[in-house]
Amino acid sequence: TARYKELFKRTKEAGKDALILKAVDILVNLDFFHFVLKSELKKSLIKKWEYFLEIALSIEKEPVYQELKQKIKEIKNRQK
Repeated sequence: TARYKELFKRTKEAGKDALILKAVDILVNLDFFHFVLKSELKKSLIKKWEYFLEIALSIEKEPVYQELKQKIKEIKNRQK
């Protein structure tokens, strides 16, 4: 878990474009979330994505951030 936090921290330090690119990367991968079968892994992924949203607040006005935030919310609501 500390690994992804370090990765996101380095991404943030690399600047706005790096954060946007990472947001796009996560957004594309969300389409495959339904293939994850283990409940604990699902929870872990959601936690990881929510952490990214916290780290990436500097791009919160970007459309990709808003789309990512919405998709994560939808996925999280389906898990309840």
